[in-house]
Formats: sequence, structure tokens, C-alpha cells
Amino acid sequence: MKRFSSSYVFSKSNYAVLGCEHLKSTDNTDNNWYSFACIVENIIQRGTPTHPSKRLQNAIGKTPPPARFPRPLRRLITHDHSWRKTIKGSPNGLFNPALEFYETLLPSSLPADSLYMLNFVLPEARIEDIVDNCDPAYSEQCVDFYCPRASLVLEVDGSQHETSGQSYLDRNRDLYLEANGVTTIRITTDKLDASKAAQMLYERFDKGEDAPSDFDEKTAFVYEIAIRLQMALLSLIKQGALTPDNQKWAIDFICDQPEIDEEKLVREATNDLFDLFENLCVLADRSFKRPTICLSHKTADVKLDVSATKMWSEIESEKGTVYVRNDYYETMDHFFVSDANPIVYGNTD
Repeated sequence: MKRFSSSYVFSKSNYAVLGCEHLKSTDNTDNNWYSFACIVENIIQRGTPTHPSKRLQNAIGKTPPPARFPRPLRRLITHDHSWRKTIKGSPNGLFNPALEFYETLLPSSLPADSLYMLNFVLPEARIEDIVDNCDPAYSEQCVDFYCPRASLVLEVDGSQHETSGQSYLDRNRDLYLEANGVTTIRITTDKLDASKAAQMLYERFDKGEDAPSDFDEKTAFVYEIAIRLQMALLSLIKQGALTPDNQKWAIDFICDQPEIDEEKLVREATNDLFDLFENLCVLADRSFKRPTICLSHKTADVKLDVSATKMWSEIESEKGTVYVRNDYYETMDHFFVSDANPIVYGNTD
């Protein structure tokens, strides 16, 4: 999984690219497009938000004024989650109170209009992802459930947590998380009552800012799909799963914005990348011929499933598919400068 913070519209929009690890991979030293892809990646992520190119504006429409707020919260259950392989139960697999808590008890304890909050609960979250500069004593540990928007950890404890030794360790970890702004609620398996956890989740959940009433959300989400598609393609170029050396790219593409002209968006978003590659190649005195872009559901070089609204779970696990989904850690800054071997430019002016 690769995490990114970039948007053509919002001041903060975090997402994850998943599934690249199942595709062809080339060592960086053998990939003569790696350095170019790094530069293009940095250019696209340069702003908060980044101003889109003329090509994209002509293809998608006038970009909404740069939003000085993060991507708005969607208060809808827009998709299914599956965590049955992730949520751990008893060693023999016959009893899984944590799964019952997550799938049945917690939803039934929340108000109906707040069920969307379940979209933002991540099972088996690593403490090193929860706490910046995590204490090495906890860096390899996971919590049962974590909701970043509520800064809330939910632990489902079996009888082993009743021993004095484990109880001491649990208490110390709870205090460590509390010192870092994260509250822990522990639910024992002998009672398995989700009411307190649901109440805390409801009360602490940060609903964020609403977009202004005149904000063009429809166009904004098309731009979200565009930049996520581009970052996924750049990840595949850096990995060697796609190469500009090929004469044609056949892409199987789906997204969750049904009104989008998918063929036009893929073609223009990809050619927008090629515009940058082409200019870099001019500077490097290197030839560049754009691959032809076509959408194909049968004989595709890569399958891309891009969303502007969904979070990721085990459902996004089909081998051969690259998924782009919203990240659970929405306030973190995932931006980093991509670096590689320097490009020698032929222009000496």
C-alpha cells in the first residue's frame, strides 16, 4: 500500500493505492523512466491543492475555486466493508467476539443516521500509524479497532487480559495512548456490550466542515478521480508494470462516479502526464513517443478501480487490480518528495 496526500481541489485529501505489489516489478536501476516518474509525481503533488492543467480543465470543466478545507465527510453508507480475515478471534477459530462486536453489536448500538461512522473504523490498526514518533515499545503492536476521526481505540478483551501481568501492560498502553490524545475503551468478552463504545464513537466523532452550499461537488469529485488515476499510473510506471516505451496502453478502468465519461477522463488524464514526460524529455534530449490509450475490459495491461468516496478493506484484494481508496488517516500529511538518480539535461542555456 502506498499513501498519498494530494488533490486538485481540496486542501487535504488522503488516499491509498493498493494492489501494485501483485503486478510486475522492475528494479529502479533497470527502469529508465523511474526518475521521470518521480519528477512528474512531485509536480502533481506540489500544491494544497495543486492547480490543474489547461488540458484537464478543458476536459473536465472549470475547476471549483481552490477549497480551503479538507475533502468533505460523506454521511452515507456508500459501500460494503469486509474484515473477516483481519479481525482476530480465538486460536481455534471457533469464537470471534471482536467480529461479532464489529459486524453486529456496534452497528445496532449506533443511531441509524450515524451508521456511516462505521466506514471510518479500522481494525488491527498499528500504533505506529496512530502515534507520531511512536515509542519503540509499541511500534509493532496493533489495537483491535481505531477510529481516527474520533481519536478512539476500541479493544475487545478476552479472559487473558484479566491476569495481573496483562492488565498492567494494558493499562500502561492505554495511558500512553491517552497521553497522545487517544482514548481507549475496553469491552470484555464475557459481557460484550457495545453501548459505551457506540456512545463514545458518536460523541467524539469529528464531522468536519461542510462544503459551502454553492460548491460544485460533482466537478470536484471528477478532479479527485483524475489525480488519483494519475498517481496510480505513476506508481505503476515507477514499478515497471507500465512503461512509456510501449506503443499502446490498454487500461481496464472503473470508478464510482457514474456520470463520468470514463474513456475521455482516462485519455485526458493520461495525456496530461505525457505532456509532462514529453517536456522533461525535451530537456533531457531524449525521444518520447506517447503510447496510444485505449479502454479494454478484456485484454488490459492493467485494471484500475478508482474511488473518490470509498474506504479500503479486504474487499479490495482481487489480484491484478490496482485500487485507489480514501485513507483512514485523513489528517496525516503523506506527502514526501520522490527522489531518484538525477536526470542529465541536455539544455545548457
